[in-house]
Amino acid sequence: MTHTNDLIALINEAREDDDMIPLSFNPSLARAAIQHSLHMYKTGILSHTGSGNSSFSNRINNNSYIFSEAAENIAYCNKSAQNAFDIWMQSDNHRANFLNPAFCHIGVGIAPRAMEGNKVISLYWTVTLASPLYFEDVEEADADDDLFGVIF
Repeated sequence: MTHTNDLIALINEAREDDDMIPLSFNPSLARAAIQHSLHMYKTGILSHTGSGNSSFSNRINNNSYIFSEAAENIAYCNKSAQNAFDIWMQSDNHRANFLNPAFCHIGVGIAPRAMEGNKVISLYWTVTLASPLYFEDVEEADADDDLFGVIF
């Protein structure tokens, strides 16, 4: 198994314990997460603000995923998916992101943080979580409060 698969399995086990559907891997969300982890590696800064002052929502949209809800968890720690998972699960906000029943897709990005010689000893981790925006969602929002001022 890879770090990515290990982390997704841990998150889905926690969701299963709460009687929730598992998250499915999404390549667009993974690209957004990988790009952000690489940005943190290049800058050496743990931050939700990314390249060109981008937010996680910018990164997700720029990777062709149009969402109704989304979130991002970031961390740096040793190379263990279990360690990253445990850190996030100890934080109410990060735990809530993993256990949000609205989310159905996940992407994971990992990049080196610290090295000893040629050996990676810690990683930057980015997890993007989202649910897609469906046309029906737009129609419903427009009917509810004329959000867009456009007739479909």
